[in-house]
Amino acid sequence: MFNPLMLLYYHATRSSSKSIGGLNSYNIFNPEYTIEILEEDERLQPEFYAYNMYNEATHYSLLEIKCYGTKLYSNQIVLLDSGRYATVTPNWEFLHLGEYKTEIDYAFKYFIKHDIDYKLHIFLFNDESHEAVIAHQRLYEVILIFESFMEKEQFVKYLHSHQGQIIECINSIDKTYSWVETTNEKHRKAIIERLKTGIALNRMLEK
Repeated sequence: MFNPLMLLYYHATRSSSKSIGGLNSYNIFNPEYTIEILEEDERLQPEFYAYNMYNEATHYSLLEIKCYGTKLYSNQIVLLDSGRYATVTPNWEFLHLGEYKTEIDYAFKYFIKHDIDYKLHIFLFNDESHEAVIAHQRLYEVILIFESFMEKEQFVKYLHSHQGQIIECINSIDKTYSWVETTNEKHRKAIIERLKTGIALNRMLEK
């Protein structure tokens, strides 16, 4: 099926794109297609994957894709590892595994390769920077990458029928994350739980 956003992505991110002041990009053959980076609220708190970086300092911005100035797409982006690595913020998936499915048992972040979010995530990745490459690898340790929406749905279904394996995988991770510092112990435990959940679910996905 034709997807106008994918066409827009092609025009705005192909190799002939140019930068405006280091923040915005446009295509020299189709300058009506632009990618713009706007500042966002600096009070936003780092999400759990920021604590898998060498430095948990983060900064949030807003990415917009426009055609003739009309906004066709927008999403939050985050600068991780004290600005060394930029990415579109991954999507959330919340697992309700209990009998009544009213509480969140586990949560993870993910990208789907066919989505424009993932393609922009790759577009923002500076693979010529050693520091960005390391941060990229550290992000992928704790978030999941799916080939398709169907694979993601099948994996979630698999998790529902293998709850014991989730617990075993999480408990097998011996990292203490002693460097994680937050405003309170409850928040610290939640971050560590999600870091370990990301690692455990990646192991299960690889199988």
